[in-house]
Amino acid sequence: MAFERSPSGQSNRAIFFDAEFTCYVEGEPGENCGIDIAFWSEVFGALPGAPSIHFVSRGGKPILEQLANQLVEQDISNTFVAMDRDYSDFRDDRFIDHPKVFYTYGYSWENDVFERGQIIRVATKVARAADLPNEHRNDLYDDLDRLETEVGRFVFADFVALLKGGSVFRRSKPGRYVEKNALGRPALAIWRCTDDLRETRSELANNTMRNGNYHNHEPLRYFWGKGYEHYVRLGISRTVKTYVNRTCSPDHLRDVAIGCFGHCLATGQNSEVLDYYREIWDRFLHA
Repeated sequence: MAFERSPSGQSNRAIFFDAEFTCYVEGEPGENCGIDIAFWSEVFGALPGAPSIHFVSRGGKPILEQLANQLVEQDISNTFVAMDRDYSDFRDDRFIDHPKVFYTYGYSWENDVFERGQIIRVATKVARAADLPNEHRNDLYDDLDRLETEVGRFVFADFVALLKGGSVFRRSKPGRYVEKNALGRPALAIWRCTDDLRETRSELANNTMRNGNYHNHEPLRYFWGKGYEHYVRLGISRTVKTYVNRTCSPDHLRDVAIGCFGHCLATGQNSEVLDYYREIWDRFLHA
């Protein structure tokens, strides 16, 4: 792209769009809308002292990492990058520790807007209710407790496979790993996860404990985002259907979740996830 041919072009890009900063995010190149733009614009707009930002979708994470490295190495001003964390925490060669490089708290934005502290707010909003009865709250929390217990070894195996150039989860099929139990609640399709793990190279399946550093971390935080969202979405949809007999499209549920997350950021509510975004924003403002 023309603006990206030189550091000065990138530094001045925002001016052409009546903005103070340019923010590169994941998404289809050339488009000025998309789910990643929706999430990051909601986040930055909810934080204090936010400047005007022109968002640019630039493709997948490898491209964002390349842009982030250029930004840091060439000291490009008025520009920052925001992207999914994935497994970057555990790869020293991939994590870019710089105030102008923003990562999600969890594997991706889906893990953050549907984290344990947010799901009740999202379900309540989708149900158009003032509150959610305890029985339905408990159903949603039980869904997450089951997932946390069952998915950890597969998340860890997926990370080990990634280091070898493979993966356990089939990224194009998020619904593959979620099924309904006898009560209609979401359940991890353990048999399918196991089958896909076996299909990876045998040394990956046999050595998933090799990297103990990763094994000790939170499986819900690092479960592949679209798979996690599919699981949580099924639970919220079931709860809302049972409580008020309403249905909700996946897109509407995502929009509600992103809006609830931004509202919580803006109104000073606290959680480990929300506080993380405030901390990295404060770091950026004072860099």
